Amino acid sequence: MPNMKPITFCIASANNEREYTHLLLRSLQQNTDISKHEILIFIDSDNQNTYESLMEKKSELPNMRIYRNTSGFPIGSQRNVSLMFGAAKNDIVCYLQSDMVVGKNFDKHISDNMDDEKTVLSCARIEPPLHPPGPEKIVKDFGITPEEFKWNDF
Repeated sequence: MPNMKPITFCIASANNEREYTHLLLRSLQQNTDISKHEILIFIDSDNQNTYESLMEKKSELPNMRIYRNTSGFPIGSQRNVSLMFGAAKNDIVCYLQSDMVVGKNFDKHISDNMDDEKTVLSCARIEPPLHPPGPEKIVKDFGITPEEFKWNDF
């Protein structure tokens, strides 16, 4: 994809989110041309050795930078998103929560739909049936936890 614009994917993670974060990374590896992009992960709090497990994954994802809050006090999502956006090297920045999974050609769809530097895109959400249906999302059960996620159905 010669016209692919580089994207910085910003991922916020916290307590009890290690496996969700790894599932999201798997989806980025399989559904994007991840070598063209940057991944920034901010770990606000960590009770599962998320930082160490992500450091082991750095050899697979050399464009991944991991930040962590070592203060012992949560920074919160607004501040850690601001920190990641400020550290982004690319003009296109995509915020992803750790419990998300991206679909096939996610990066291509973003790049193809960027009209100018002031474009803001919102991607479709697929939520489990824990949430009521609504025009802003698709409700379908692909599993609630990373361990039961139905990858092939997705």
